[in-house]
Amino acid sequence: MNTNEQPAIELPERLRIDAVETLTETARQPLDQGQPLRLDGDSVRDTDTAGLQLLAMLRREADRRGQPMTLDPVSPALESGLQRLGLEGHVQDSANPQGS
Repeated sequence: MNTNEQPAIELPERLRIDAVETLTETARQPLDQGQPLRLDGDSVRDTDTAGLQLLAMLRREADRRGQPMTLDPVSPALESGLQRLGLEGHVQDSANPQGS
């Protein structure tokens, strides 16, 4: 296992379609380097379907590559959005959401 793990990628306050392209590029870097993908969702205050679908796509890509992905912590707004689309189990299955 690589001991030089990159720090968690902080998700933007607005996890919406306008953030998808930049976040996709940022999130692919650790995956392309064979490292775990670590996402910090604590700052997320607003989501849309495109932003949430990106998280599902990143999970699929990490799984396809056999690399772990974690989403921790998870803000209430992010948790609510994931639940609304039925993605919480898929995106968070290896995360430890905070029970605040």
